[in-house]
Amino acid sequence: MNDVRKLFVFFLIFFFIFAPRFDFNVVVHTGFLSVLLLAALVAVRQRTLMFLPKPLVVVAVFFLILAFYHLAIAVFYGNEPIYFFSICISVMVSIVFGWLLASYLFNHGAYTNDLIDQLLVMCTITAIVNSTVILVEYILPELKFAIERVLLQMQDGNINYAEHPFRLRGLASAGGAGLSVANAIAIVFLIFLVVNRKLAGGFALLGAVVVTCSNVFTGRTGLILSLSFTFALLVVVLAQNFKSGLYGIVRAASLVIFFSYLLSFLVNFDLDPEVARWAFEWFDGLIAGKLESGSTEDLERMLYLPDDPIHLLFGIGFFEGVGNIYPRTDSGYLKTILSIGFPLGILLYSVIIFMFFRVNKVSSKYFWLVVTVSGVMLLIEVKEPFLYQNFAARMIFLLSGAAMFILAKRRALAKAIRMNADHIA
Repeated sequence: MNDVRKLFVFFLIFFFIFAPRFDFNVVVHTGFLSVLLLAALVAVRQRTLMFLPKPLVVVAVFFLILAFYHLAIAVFYGNEPIYFFSICISVMVSIVFGWLLASYLFNHGAYTNDLIDQLLVMCTITAIVNSTVILVEYILPELKFAIERVLLQMQDGNINYAEHPFRLRGLASAGGAGLSVANAIAIVFLIFLVVNRKLAGGFALLGAVVVTCSNVFTGRTGLILSLSFTFALLVVVLAQNFKSGLYGIVRAASLVIFFSYLLSFLVNFDLDPEVARWAFEWFDGLIAGKLESGSTEDLERMLYLPDDPIHLLFGIGFFEGVGNIYPRTDSGYLKTILSIGFPLGILLYSVIIFMFFRVNKVSSKYFWLVVTVSGVMLLIEVKEPFLYQNFAARMIFLLSGAAMFILAKRRALAKAIRMNADHIA
């Protein structure tokens, strides 16, 4: 692809993942806009109306069944059905977007063998760019005011980013834990790309530092994860350099000196005390031998199971809002159980992980990446529904949809080769 098309794809992915909502008296949802634009481009390229291939039809049917089941249960129990219903539709659209994006890239010269790598690079760069915006917003509050003036302020959100003294989101539709976790997952992508020599170690480390620093202003969950992943990335880069002979050792030493200086600068940076107390509240608990903060204490009060076996098995159609039977909870697992019940909840998570493992079917080199991301997401799902909602989920669904396209292309090619061989015979 030429540079113009690469830039176009970058904006498509950025708008899809972070879904900025601009308020120009008329709200422009760039997430929807990117999906519609890509669908139109693919349809024009194929000179036909869009239709869902068989693998996507199966996915669509599954999530539509979940959506309408939740709707029926919610109506029966008198709960608000729109939250989980819209999430199911969003998941379906996100996987279709990944398929369409892979199709678009394939039609413009991308090889199926490295298409996932290209998408991983794009996802990490979007996270780095948005994180850079966040850091500049903190340094230059005027930029924050200018950005927040054109971004939609959600009336039902728990943070007003235009007025909050230090919570930032960059150009994303929201901030908080969802954004911070997406940033942390982007660092896992960076580790993979460095291990497979798709990105230079120095660039990846610098990007990881930028992303980690931005998490100081977004969410503590992602901050803890990103600190851990950045340290792992540093170990990987140093190990690669030490294996490269004398030149690699010199390069490793230069990296250590540079990042030691950078760390010294960050430690001595004049960070607002209120920001430091909020962002690193968990550190004192870690020294005492346990990881906790104000949010973990709130979560503990929200961890419960329905006391009625019927509610546990079938759900009550309650995802968010004011509950008629049980109080609201932040936990992703409990939200899922309350929405559709325990058995369907297990099925939902199993289907999501199964779809993400399509990436491993593209190439076995993605195995540890898929396992790591899946493990992290399943772990933190205890806190919030990260695995099928928010920015990290969109990254996962994008890659899943792209992998499904690649596998379908390979099956079609193998079928064509067999038919050709039979014809010759």
